[in-house]
Amino acid sequence: MSDATSGTDFRKFLSKLTEFEMKAEAIEPTIKFGTASATQGPPADPPSPPGGDDGGAGQPYDGGMEARVTILEAKLDHIEKEVSATKWWVAGSTITIVLTMIAAVLGTGVAIQQMTVATFQAAGAQASPPQPAQPPIIINVPSSQPAPAVAPPAAPAK
Repeated sequence: MSDATSGTDFRKFLSKLTEFEMKAEAIEPTIKFGTASATQGPPADPPSPPGGDDGGAGQPYDGGMEARVTILEAKLDHIEKEVSATKWWVAGSTITIVLTMIAAVLGTGVAIQQMTVATFQAAGAQASPPQPAQPPIIINVPSSQPAPAVAPPAAPAK
């Protein structure tokens, strides 16, 4: 994977992530309001809307809210799936990058070792001029003088 490709993919990822965050921020207050209303149910005595009856738009709860909450929950599920897929894409990319870096470091170490071995092998394989034979070392030892003859021991007197 080239640097240009990974940079482009990363920019695409960031733009999608920002888009998801903006959607989530826009939907979140509505979901909180809708969820609270849906779990608590309609108020026992809903207040009348200000300015007269406008179809329930001014009240905190109206009949169409359940349908809107259902739609928003479906959209939220869709966004969660996309974020989850993006999360796995980021994790996979990170693992790929880390393994590539480890392989590069190990590969470089092995290559250096192999180059060193090859260099020494090549140096040993070069033809070198024959070394002149070393003359033999001759040590002259002077002949020794014969030792004077030892006189036989004197016979004891009887």
